[in-house]
Amino acid sequence: MRFTDIFIRRPVLATVVSLLIFVLGIISYSHLELREFPDVNLSNIQIQSSFSGATPEAMQTLVTSYIESAVATVEGIDYIEASNGNGSSTVTVYLIPGVNVDSIMNQIGTAIQQTSGNLPSSSSFTAPIINKVNADQSTLMNLGFYSDKMSIEQITDYLNRVTTTQLQAIPGVAAASVSAGRNYAMRLWLDPKLMSSKNISGDAIKNAVNNGNVIASVGYLESSKNQMNVQSNTGLTTVDQFNNLVVGTGASGTLIRLKDVGYAALGASNYNSSASVNGKPGVAVQISVKAGANPLEVAKNIQKLLPEINRSLPTTMHAEIIYDQSHFIQDAVNSVTEAVIAAAIIVMLVIFLSMGSFRAVVIPIIAIPLSLVGVFALMAALGFSINILTLLAFVLAVGLVVDDAIVVSENITRHLEHGLPPMKAALLGAREIASPVITMTITLAAVFLPVGLAGGLTGVLFSEFAYTLAGAVFVSGIISLTLSPMMCSRALSLDQLQNPFVIKVDRFFDKLKYHYQRILISVLEVRNLISLMMVIILVSCFFLFVTSTQELAPTEDQNVIFGLSTAPSYASPHFTYEYMVKIQHLMEKIPDRNSTFMESDLNTGQFLMSLKPRSERKESLAEIRQKIDTGLKNIPGLISYIEDMPTLPGGGGIGTGFEFILTTTSGNPETLMTVGNELAARARNSGMFTYVDNSMKIDSPVWEFSVDTDKAAQLGISNQIIVNALNDVLPAAKINWFVMQLNNYKVVPQLMDQYRGTPEVFRLITVPTTTASGKTVMIPLSDIMKVKRVVKPTTLTRFQRLNSSTISATMADGYSLSDGLDFMTSNAEQVMPKEMSYNVAGQLRQMVQEGNKMILTFMFALIIIYLVLAAQFESFRDPLIVMISVPMSLFGALIPINMGFGTINLFTEIGLLTLVGLITKHGILIVQFANQLQETEGFSVRDAVVKAASLRLRPILMTTAAMIFGVVPLLFARYGLANSESDIGKVIFFGMLIGTCFTLFVVPTMYTYLARDRSVK
Repeated sequence: MRFTDIFIRRPVLATVVSLLIFVLGIISYSHLELREFPDVNLSNIQIQSSFSGATPEAMQTLVTSYIESAVATVEGIDYIEASNGNGSSTVTVYLIPGVNVDSIMNQIGTAIQQTSGNLPSSSSFTAPIINKVNADQSTLMNLGFYSDKMSIEQITDYLNRVTTTQLQAIPGVAAASVSAGRNYAMRLWLDPKLMSSKNISGDAIKNAVNNGNVIASVGYLESSKNQMNVQSNTGLTTVDQFNNLVVGTGASGTLIRLKDVGYAALGASNYNSSASVNGKPGVAVQISVKAGANPLEVAKNIQKLLPEINRSLPTTMHAEIIYDQSHFIQDAVNSVTEAVIAAAIIVMLVIFLSMGSFRAVVIPIIAIPLSLVGVFALMAALGFSINILTLLAFVLAVGLVVDDAIVVSENITRHLEHGLPPMKAALLGAREIASPVITMTITLAAVFLPVGLAGGLTGVLFSEFAYTLAGAVFVSGIISLTLSPMMCSRALSLDQLQNPFVIKVDRFFDKLKYHYQRILISVLEVRNLISLMMVIILVSCFFLFVTSTQELAPTEDQNVIFGLSTAPSYASPHFTYEYMVKIQHLMEKIPDRNSTFMESDLNTGQFLMSLKPRSERKESLAEIRQKIDTGLKNIPGLISYIEDMPTLPGGGGIGTGFEFILTTTSGNPETLMTVGNELAARARNSGMFTYVDNSMKIDSPVWEFSVDTDKAAQLGISNQIIVNALNDVLPAAKINWFVMQLNNYKVVPQLMDQYRGTPEVFRLITVPTTTASGKTVMIPLSDIMKVKRVVKPTTLTRFQRLNSSTISATMADGYSLSDGLDFMTSNAEQVMPKEMSYNVAGQLRQMVQEGNKMILTFMFALIIIYLVLAAQFESFRDPLIVMISVPMSLFGALIPINMGFGTINLFTEIGLLTLVGLITKHGILIVQFANQLQETEGFSVRDAVVKAASLRLRPILMTTAAMIFGVVPLLFARYGLANSESDIGKVIFFGMLIGTCFTLFVVPTMYTYLARDRSVK
């Protein structure tokens, strides 16, 4: 190809092309934002409904089933989960990554509206509320607040009024919510004995509060000259006013006030939750980020605001940062940035040692900054960001972008050594190598095309990585065909070849070429044996892949441990808090901790411990986690486990990581519990899991009452009156609002504590009825109903519109999600009855789905490369010769993974895909030159491939060395996404190393079998 002559003869033009690429890249860089991962809008749709007084069974039958049916008609849904509790229904719709969330949300709203006629029409039923929930709206930052003087209610009130408002005003903050706080409420503590003696029902007190505590504007008075508003002062604002509220009249006409049947007190809306910040009673504010917002920028703005927040706090109140995820994000970005710089230095050294001349080194080295900066323009045009994955692409690009320039400069140098002057050597060498360079560039860029078309998490997340790498290769191809030949014609000379170090390097490669050629000739003598070896390696690749450990992404040390605890369903808040304190003491024993936070709420709890950065810690996350796990097992009052922090966005969110779903067509929860417990027991005994739990538990004690309808009818008491009487005094439910310091707070009536512990309360709660003489008397509920104690599930769950139970688990060290899935599926098939089946959710589902997508993506990549090569070679046979190197490279990459030095995950799969493009470059060089030797010099097939492989040995080894040593910094990553970086580094390192060794002999062997005889007869 002679178009390269233009740039060699016109050096200013060649320089201008490169400078334009560089300048466009510099300008585009200022428009790129820095973030952790690509901006991926991964959201779910949540539909929440409430029906006061409805049991979980009623919610499932009357509400959830209709909503599920409506939602199921909408396209773009991955799966549907539902949870039914007392009076509540939550349907969560998980969407396929990459779909238009807003469009699907509108479709769901329309579908639910069309089925609204099937939903309850009772005033106690609240219509479904549809929300979009960011699937990765994990906490960016936790701020802890505590005081030696202020109560939890006072701290909570201040945070709600002031601090959260300040934080939510920061751009990008999705929510700043108080965790474990206690909101103020006017508590009306009622004595059922006094109420009965004074003929005062709970309904009467509710009506009295609603009628006596009225906040309203009543209008205005006006005359011909002025107008004045009329405001009411009918709201109750103090404890005394509530205590003096008239709730009824006595037999003699005396007024009965609230203080006569109980008392009002300013307290908390509920007392279920308690928390501690670094061992001190306190409250936390959890800050989450909006979808699409840059977490690093948001965290920076929060940190700027913190001094102002601290200055505005009451003098006795203190604040601490409990956890800040932005530190890990910044560490991860810094780690990959350092790897880019280290890779560039290593590649420069490798090229120098391979060429021996500083002047010769400059030619391929200059392609690194030009290509990496130039690709910024492409990134900006496509809306990409500088993130961990695009920086990871830069690390690989450092070794890749020099390849074409190395090939060009090496071929021109070869002609210089044969005595041609620099200009002529540049012209001839560039013409010879232009076609292979174009082919290699297009091939490597094309290999990543299927990634963007893959869909799912892979396509949404790794498109930026793939297209950034492909863009860098494309820019390097332009540089190598314009600037590199021109520089060779001006910078290289015969004199520099006389440099003693250059002579030594040349002699080394000459000897290496001589020995390689002799070995290659010997190998071709036993080509049938080589062919058999190729078949064995091809088959072994399949077995190495399927027998390797699989997971979605490696677990990373994110400097935090987060866990959940569950107490027995009958546990009181005090019971749960008492045992959560023991977990707090357990965390305080870890010397590498930064901060701790513990929270309990009724019969659940959560705990968080942020750790010092890895570089400052004596112990790894795994070692600390092992200590905590051991300690949790010694706290028998709770079932506790440490949750897995997801490495990738869209990886199922924080959780156990392993969610195995049992579904049944039967409506019997006992079967789900029995089968789930059997599977959970087998899992615990296997030693593969550190924590296993079956969500279906029929252990919640319930007082179930039945009404003597005949007797109730005779007394004129309806079921609704009975339910209202219980609702008025048993739950801590709001009946009204009152104003204090210009803020609204709940008014909450409830029986005094001493009356709520036993079913005797049903004897004390009374309802009014009218006797035949017209007198109103109070009838104890125990006279018209029977109460018995039963055990039922607290929650009923569904998956894909089937009754379900979830087996959640965390994997023990040495076992992966794929190991757990294999174990669970084989055992489930043994114990499940015919009406049951299984499914997966969360990170486990993502792993299965993305693994399948990557296999298809890999197949499409092979097809695209084959077609591109066929078009370039104008042959359907030559691409087969080139691509025989692919299984050789995959074989080398899979060996360390199969030996347990890595796993099959999204990072290694992307690495394997990259290998396909990298290794085919070697085959292209050999086949292209062998074809030219046949056509121009009349070589036979065998002689042509022997000479071509020998001539191309040096550039092949140089490009291989640049690539494998360029990823060495990834192998030794120690913080950030260290495990993920190491995994992709191992794949490239061993795949290129072993694959190149095989390629140098296998490609020539296949050429002798398949190549067309092009020699002139």
